[in-house]
Amino acid sequence: MDQELLDQVRYECLRLGNEVVSQYQQDATGCYWKTITVDRDSNRLKVAQPALYSGVCGISLFLLELYRVSSEPSYLAYAESGIAWAVRQFHTQQGEQFSLFAGKGGIVYALLKFEAITGKSGYLDVAVSMASSNQKFLSYCGDDIIGGAAGGALALLLLFERTKSLQFLHDAQTYADLIMQHMFVGPKGVYWERSPDNIAGLCGLAHGCSGIALPFLELFAVTGKDEYLWVAEQAFRYEDDQMKRIGRSWPDLRKGRFRPEDFENHEQAFRRGDKAYFTQPNEFDMWCHGAAGIGFARLRAFELTGKPEHLESSRRAVSITATAESQPGKTWQTYTLCHGRFGNAALLRAWDRVHASKTYENTVSSVVRDALNSRSNMNGYLSGYGGMGGPNDMSEASLMMGLSGIGIFYASLLSDSSALDFLAPFLRSGVRSEEAREPVNPVQMIKTKYFPKTSALLKSKPEPFIPGPLQAEDIALDFVRSVKDSSATGERNEELDFELQKFTFDKEISSFVFTELSWEYILKRNSEVQNELEAVTLCLNPNIKLCSKKDGASSTSIVLIRRGLATGEMPLATFASMMLSVFDKPRDLQTAIEAIVSQIGESIDSNLVRQMALAQIKEALNSGFIIDCRELSLLEQP
Repeated sequence: MDQELLDQVRYECLRLGNEVVSQYQQDATGCYWKTITVDRDSNRLKVAQPALYSGVCGISLFLLELYRVSSEPSYLAYAESGIAWAVRQFHTQQGEQFSLFAGKGGIVYALLKFEAITGKSGYLDVAVSMASSNQKFLSYCGDDIIGGAAGGALALLLLFERTKSLQFLHDAQTYADLIMQHMFVGPKGVYWERSPDNIAGLCGLAHGCSGIALPFLELFAVTGKDEYLWVAEQAFRYEDDQMKRIGRSWPDLRKGRFRPEDFENHEQAFRRGDKAYFTQPNEFDMWCHGAAGIGFARLRAFELTGKPEHLESSRRAVSITATAESQPGKTWQTYTLCHGRFGNAALLRAWDRVHASKTYENTVSSVVRDALNSRSNMNGYLSGYGGMGGPNDMSEASLMMGLSGIGIFYASLLSDSSALDFLAPFLRSGVRSEEAREPVNPVQMIKTKYFPKTSALLKSKPEPFIPGPLQAEDIALDFVRSVKDSSATGERNEELDFELQKFTFDKEISSFVFTELSWEYILKRNSEVQNELEAVTLCLNPNIKLCSKKDGASSTSIVLIRRGLATGEMPLATFASMMLSVFDKPRDLQTAIEAIVSQIGESIDSNLVRQMALAQIKEALNSGFIIDCRELSLLEQP
């Protein structure tokens, strides 16, 4: 980058720092800034919040980096006052959330930066204190890097790197154990965060597989344990398989309903039978979702393993990102880190760091010039919220969605790219430990997740993890074959057959959001069907499945219920099971009732049976288990 451009960057970085400082407010515990938050009704409010992503911690981190490149003590004073305020907030108000971007993990990350830049050991003491209760978060956390266990594990590993305390390494391993418990097997590989707001498990860094893979890569680097690398690479296999949906890049599989128009669009698409709407993803190549964020994870995987497949996938991610940045209008005209051009440019700089090259220096310089020109033309920078169609608030000061993130990117050009490490934290020192505890076996964990009762009957002992060609999607069938080939008892085989049915039924889901919406639709529709029962033909909802399971000499009837969040099971009384089985083929009400009477025989008064059958059918309609046959094609999986 030429000196003239660097001079412009320095001027703009200082100007941004002064603009951010001008917004500060103060109370008895320190400086704070009000930044945008979005409530459950999608209203955007400006509040004081402590976290790294959109709060005071992230703003303080920018001002700290600005102090590093300028040596201006006033920036350090504001930064230190801000981080003190954020620490105080988490101690008094924010509970035990130990996530990276939304909780205490982010504060720990920032405190380690403060210690490194100022040389003040007190910051490390505070970081250690904040991490002391990190295990409480595991009782309610998700898995992702933004607000879940993956980000918390990275913060703990950074603390281990700095302190060499095995407690933090073991705590990070405990976080990894929990994340592995939450794995789902995909068409290929594994994914997390199954949600009725998504088409399928998410790809990407912020909430998807690449971000969750990051702590597993670092645990592999520290411990040398192949279990951790296997999990990360299975996450990558899932993401790469999902590319078939759009071909060009990794898909954005979100399909949530957050605005009134989202609810309307979903319902209209469902009613007209537009199933492609619920399976076709968006294209979004940014840090949060898409190629830019995925590139960070693949680049780190190559850096640690040297494997050609990780080099190739990282090269593809970087190429997609660089191509987008070289085509005006192809990327959002925001320069924020989360889903703006500086987040993308950070990946290009990471590539050059890993490969000790200047391959993308000109591309980055071009993005910086565009940013400076855009600022001049617009008299400011569009916030990440403005880029999402919200109010064009150019005063938003936060790290990932506003001015502090833009400023810290400029600051990194004046110092080094370590200022941006929070985008995909990694252990720079190469620290290793021979004293890590043994990780759980992820292959055995998948078997236990999908075949829990069979595993219990087999009294399976912990198995050693054997690195090899076995892929996540093959584990179920491999387990089934091994049980069938063994001298298993009939009880084990009965349990196995049932669990395999459940596993297979669940795997048939092609869209979580479609599956969940189909239940919402049919429950509403069935309230109308109740009033026209004599005129309709009824059948089973395709999202339920009747099964039976032997328990010794007896047999239990069970209905599997397939929903967007999970496939559940519910035991059925004998009469309810008989009633539902009548509808395994379409029947009108009277024919169904007479079929039930026929099955009961003469042991019970036929009129009483008819009354019971009618009541059960109405209850099944209320539950959505039975539907009007005319709705069948709407409810079948895309």
